[in-house]
Amino acid sequence: MILMNFSTLNRLSVLLLVATVALFVGLMGSYILNVPRDDDFPCFYLFAQQFKANASLDLIFESYSDHRIALVRILVLLSEYLFGSIQLQWLGYLGLLMIPATLWIFVSFFRRENLAPVYLLPIFFWILQPQYHETVTWAQSLFCQVPSVLLTGWAVYAALYQPTITRKAGTSGLLCTIATLSYGSGLFAWLPVGLIWLLERRWKLAITWFLLTGLLFVIYFQGHKRAEYLHPLSLAFLADNYPYVIKGFFAFVGAFVSGSLNVTKWSVLVGISITSVFLISAWRLFTKWPVRQSEKPLLGLLTLLGYILMIGFVTAVGRVYGKDGIWTVMVGRYRFFTVCAISLAYAIQVLLSSRYRRAVLGIGLVWGLAFNVWSYISYLPELNANYKNSATSIANWQYNHSGLLYWNQAEGDSILTQSIRHSEYDFPKNLYHVKLINSLQHSIFPANTGDTNSMHIDQQTIVRQFGTTMFPEDVFTFRNQTFAASQQYENGFYLVLKQNKNTFLIPTTPLTDFGQNLFAAKSGFSATVRSPLYKPGVYRVYMLQISSGQRKLIPTGRSITIRSFS
Repeated sequence: MILMNFSTLNRLSVLLLVATVALFVGLMGSYILNVPRDDDFPCFYLFAQQFKANASLDLIFESYSDHRIALVRILVLLSEYLFGSIQLQWLGYLGLLMIPATLWIFVSFFRRENLAPVYLLPIFFWILQPQYHETVTWAQSLFCQVPSVLLTGWAVYAALYQPTITRKAGTSGLLCTIATLSYGSGLFAWLPVGLIWLLERRWKLAITWFLLTGLLFVIYFQGHKRAEYLHPLSLAFLADNYPYVIKGFFAFVGAFVSGSLNVTKWSVLVGISITSVFLISAWRLFTKWPVRQSEKPLLGLLTLLGYILMIGFVTAVGRVYGKDGIWTVMVGRYRFFTVCAISLAYAIQVLLSSRYRRAVLGIGLVWGLAFNVWSYISYLPELNANYKNSATSIANWQYNHSGLLYWNQAEGDSILTQSIRHSEYDFPKNLYHVKLINSLQHSIFPANTGDTNSMHIDQQTIVRQFGTTMFPEDVFTFRNQTFAASQQYENGFYLVLKQNKNTFLIPTTPLTDFGQNLFAAKSGFSATVRSPLYKPGVYRVYMLQISSGQRKLIPTGRSITIRSFS
């Protein structure tokens, strides 16, 4: 057994562990946008609207599809209370920090075995990489996948190491309850803890625990109705489809080795290998039953791997049951589970292979580091593309009334418009057009909000240059098919609405097109301001001209009124 000490290797290992965490958290955090997608619309914004209309605990705890997601709903209400709106970035950062907290479970078990920090490096390499970026940058998915693993891990640790039975049961029960209310997979958190009670011969506690678990299953699915498009789930159904379920299960467990959504032989083989590690290691441990104090770290890691395998099996059944096809077990948002599975299998081998521990470490280091580098190289372009797609989607919706990342555009438009009216949604603060606005505040607009640093154009010049339909005394409509918020602003004219603390930049299109040169358009420009997107009040109107990187702000002497919502 290698004792922890302050050798050079340990110092370098700790430094590398910290650097790996910092790189992952810093990089992934920079890609989190305040842009909703998919389930964010009904789970966050529609829920907030319904809760305002009828504040009821039933709304918090009611099922969404097959899941109870009370945890994230409570955090949504907390976000609105703290910031005045639902901040997806705040939720994202909070969820992102749960991933290092999950890694601390491995640290705690390894410290129980007095293992050197270097043995943690493969685990950090496997987990802290961008392959499952869809989970990290999508708030609703993040709070479905990560908390269930985190809370189950700490529930298992508490069941093993809390000093008294009361504290063991109380702490584990609380953590399992929160896990159950985070996502459907959290419901299985009760099973590994109950197994620990059995293996420690705590018969009364184990029986009570499993009876409580059964009751929770009944309550959890109370009132649940099967969707019409789903197959009727039965033993006959499983018997007819077991080859697909088994293949989907192994592909899920080994999905992290595949760079695509295709079920490959390598993903299946790795899934078989990880499952074999679990079964063989569990047999070796259970033949020594009852579990000794020195074997508790191994028992904890084994029950956690069993928990991940249960999620894999249920997911495979669900994909076949839902007619989705087994390829859907390979989607990126599930891969947090799969990298946890390989990390747990490695940790189990480290504890079991005392004679060959350094060999296991060597294989883990080579595989983990190679996988980490490959993942960053392979998935950073996809991460950038998704970021750009998210930024463009909200810009397109802002100006074209379409483009939301939601399966029902009309419904998504209605939900988001209502959210803006009730101050539940703020536009992202880190898109390029917002950064440009911030720079305008400091470089173009003087501190005294006067126009002394800007060129003055009288009313007649404005009419001749921009057209008579440019500034009606009410909200007007803007049409633009080419603007993308994530791109650099091209040469042209932009409408600027300026209030004391609010500045909005709006692209324009020429009313008459004279080719690529926007400045050649003589009959004016058109812009649309959708009133739900801006705070009510009186705005001074400017035109911003950008040409070859040079900016010129043109005061029009006009103002418009954005009306308050009825």
